[in-house]
Amino acid sequence: MVGIACAFFYHAGPLRLAYRGWGEAAVALCYGPLIATGTNMVQRGRISMDVVLASLPLGLLIAAFLWINQFPDYRADRAAGKRNLVVRLGRERASTGFALLVATALLLGLGLPGLGLPPGLWLGMLAAQPLQAAVRRVLTRPRGPRTAGAGASLDSGGIPPVRDWRRAGVAVVADVLSSPIR
Repeated sequence: MVGIACAFFYHAGPLRLAYRGWGEAAVALCYGPLIATGTNMVQRGRISMDVVLASLPLGLLIAAFLWINQFPDYRADRAAGKRNLVVRLGRERASTGFALLVATALLLGLGLPGLGLPPGLWLGMLAAQPLQAAVRRVLTRPRGPRTAGAGASLDSGGIPPVRDWRRAGVAVVADVLSSPIR
């Protein structure tokens, strides 16, 4: 029921979560702990604290993805009265908030094995490199990249080309498949 309410009230009144700076929190809750815990509960018949903990970094990173995608829409959102966190905080402070959100998610991910969860969760740290590039980019240029007419960007923000990500993905899958099952 919580997920349905968050989905409905994300845009619908009277709550209009996305227009009041609560959309990011609703997305983090729904796409992290709510989906993971609900799926686990359906399969196992109980709520596992391990699943709740493991889903927190995921929820935070999904909220960060939503957050960073609000920067290009800053002017339009502000004009339309959509007071998401980037509009509420302003681009400079929102860029710091984005960096803190990413850092929190990564630190949580690093700490999970210390709480008894499997070290395989550290594979999620493969996301650290592109996240670091995104954080650097938004902190150094919160108002957006320089453009060369018709929206052609002059820089990639330091994010590696897609072909490199495919190679990394193949390497991770090959490593996981070749590991002994315990």
